[in-house]
Amino acid sequence: MTNAIDAAGNVVPHASDNLTEDNQMGFSYRDITAEERAKGHFSTATTYIDDAEANNNPSVVTRDGSRQHVPNGDYQPSDLLMIDGMEVTYEMATSLGLVKGDTFSTPEDVFRAGAENQDDHGEPEDTRPEAARLLSDQLQLALGADAAPAALETFGMDIVENGEIGEAGFQFAADKLGMPEKAVREIYSDMQETGSQIMSDFMETGDGFGANRMAFLVEKAESGNQKEQAIIRNLWFMAATGKLSRTDAAEAFDYLYKPYEA
Repeated sequence: MTNAIDAAGNVVPHASDNLTEDNQMGFSYRDITAEERAKGHFSTATTYIDDAEANNNPSVVTRDGSRQHVPNGDYQPSDLLMIDGMEVTYEMATSLGLVKGDTFSTPEDVFRAGAENQDDHGEPEDTRPEAARLLSDQLQLALGADAAPAALETFGMDIVENGEIGEAGFQFAADKLGMPEKAVREIYSDMQETGSQIMSDFMETGDGFGANRMAFLVEKAESGNQKEQAIIRNLWFMAATGKLSRTDAAEAFDYLYKPYEA
């Protein structure tokens, strides 16, 4: 290759020798992806969002195995939200009243709001089944009157989401209540028994098919799709804790059974 020589006899480098170094030719470029992301067209995924940033943050979800920012509450039912230190799906969080639009409430907030609403309207009539009232009294003694509501919400999210009290529930009981795992398992067993007893009563409407309805629910709780299983577990938990009425139970059964009608 022949090099150009200037008037002083020096070699003049080819312009192509340094095209990419510091962009010396003055060319500019556009990062289209960055521009679209800045406009909110893309959610930004990263594995570097820590628990402190994700906790009680409506703009952060875990989706497809990684935490990412989502704009304007653009949630999917299976998105995992971290609320008060626990991960729960968006679908379940909304059913428990923990998500209102694009804002979060902790289980304790929900309980306090309910208590204040009761105070405003006087003491409501206690229409809970006898078994649910008895279990409530037992839980108040075991967990403490102040801690029981938040503990039940924590256990409830675990039960509905996973079918049992999991590691997060046991850790909550140990850290917040000073309860060993064995005591928590005994509470869970009592809740299962109470929920089954109340649901069995609710499914009996006088037509003789109560046992058939219970058999259907049990079968779907074990082998139904993820949504069916979560609904049934939620019914059991709500029945045990006195939050389910006979009418609500009947409507939920009809909803679950309708796709299987001949």
